[in-house]
Amino acid sequence: MSHGLDAFVVLNLHCDGTNGSTSFPDGWISNKTVTANGAAIVTTAVSKFGGASANLNLAGDYLTVPDSDDWNFGTGDFTIDFNVYQGTITGNRPFIWQESGLGIWILRLINDGATELIQFLYVDTGGVNRADYRAVHNISLSTWTHIALVRSGTSIFIFKDGVPYSLTVAQAIGSTAMPDFASVLNIGGQAFAMSGRMDELRISKGIARWTTTFTPPTEAYDAIEAAVGAAAGTGVAAGIGAGTAESVAAASGAGAVAADSTGSGLSSAVGDAGGFGLAFRFPHVRRRDPE
Repeated sequence: MSHGLDAFVVLNLHCDGTNGSTSFPDGWISNKTVTANGAAIVTTAVSKFGGASANLNLAGDYLTVPDSDDWNFGTGDFTIDFNVYQGTITGNRPFIWQESGLGIWILRLINDGATELIQFLYVDTGGVNRADYRAVHNISLSTWTHIALVRSGTSIFIFKDGVPYSLTVAQAIGSTAMPDFASVLNIGGQAFAMSGRMDELRISKGIARWTTTFTPPTEAYDAIEAAVGAAAGTGVAAGIGAGTAESVAAASGAGAVAADSTGSGLSSAVGDAGGFGLAFRFPHVRRRDPE
């Protein structure tokens, strides 16, 4: 099963940077624009990885990402995972959500009047409850906690530090498609504060990364390399870059190379070394070992 940054990733926020910065670049080739709202800033006071995190402490401190087909999960698998450091663990604490009219899907902490819960809720634009999964969250204050929301087929999983919650299902999602809301993706809270910090957010579309207990990541997500070997002949190498200047040069024999002069792009290589080798390399600042 794939981990790290791969073809399934549609958003990755390392939440690194200078203390007080409002810049939250997408850390993957999806390269989405992220807007900081309210007093949402980079903080170096606490971090899970990289020396910084997103401070989403008060109501109105949140990040938005423009509407995208990448948020249209349909009936397919998906995984949303991140690390949180909560200053408050009671009441309504939104992590990530999207809404349109009466419709909303959201992963949050919430109090049902008696118990502090974690909840995944999906209500359609007609106000009909389509999915409602909840569990006592047992998240500790001022401690980094890895949270993952996973859809696998007709099943929903929520994990805390790699351990699946025993979920109470008020409404099973079954084969119902997730909504295609024409609205921004929200990270943190507007009317309600998330009251904490977030680090290393990753959204993956088309894959259920975990369905049983797992070990949470111990480093920031980064590119993985894959290699496939087979008996064949000549090779070709190609690169896709984010810069404006790309060069193509013929290699010895029948191979060819296309390279991005910025070194910041996505490259794949096929080479002849006594056989046929296929390798994909996704360069980035940091690396982590695949799990």
